[in-house]
Amino acid sequence: EAEYKSKDKFNVNKKDLEKLVKHLNGQEAFTHYWQFIAADINKDKIVDSHDLLELENLIALKSAENWLTVIKNENLGIPNWSSYLTEYIVDKWNEEEEIKVDFTAILIGDIDCSSAGLDIVQYETNHKLEDNNETTWRGTLSSNIEDLKVYPNPYSDQFTIEFSNTQDEVVKLTLLDISGKVAHSMELQSFKGKNIFTLHDSFLQTSGIKIIRLKSISGVRHIKVLKTSSHPLI
Repeated sequence: EAEYKSKDKFNVNKKDLEKLVKHLNGQEAFTHYWQFIAADINKDKIVDSHDLLELENLIALKSAENWLTVIKNENLGIPNWSSYLTEYIVDKWNEEEEIKVDFTAILIGDIDCSSAGLDIVQYETNHKLEDNNETTWRGTLSSNIEDLKVYPNPYSDQFTIEFSNTQDEVVKLTLLDISGKVAHSMELQSFKGKNIFTLHDSFLQTSGIKIIRLKSISGVRHIKVLKTSSHPLI
């Protein structure tokens, strides 16, 4: 049995509708498997225009109180999101054996995850809901990205970013100045194992310390780099 109570009883709104429209139009594809589950309003395991109509009705009637509890599965991802399970079947019962099953609570229609009060993030696979209060359980992160490095560092016109990922997924790379102002962001298709991307930096015009933020399904990694002038004074 799993239960999740949100402080705000209604977290399905026009922002979720906009995300679904962009996804269906091919403008901005979902980047998390649970977004598909949340967008599958009629639960036919297909996200299409029928769900769009259902979502419009939910928003108009303000009747989005339908939660789905899904068994946590580290192999569940975007390609196979519809293979989620909501029940755990025990073949043989042994009173001496303790069985623990972790569930994820997903509010149907809440595509932007506002019910958790946070930006879209994914929880740590081994995280236990009962160990934290309801406002922080989605915020405990353990990124799939490992061994993040950028070279050359310092760099002038371009840099290479290298990291390992534990799965295939789209990651978001954001370039920021030292004040945290976003200069540019882009999506990169990463694959399980080592990933290497060489990027030309024409967005951060000034030299100095910069921040590269790499956001995966499960969390965020940051790394500081030093940008030098492309045309040094002689």
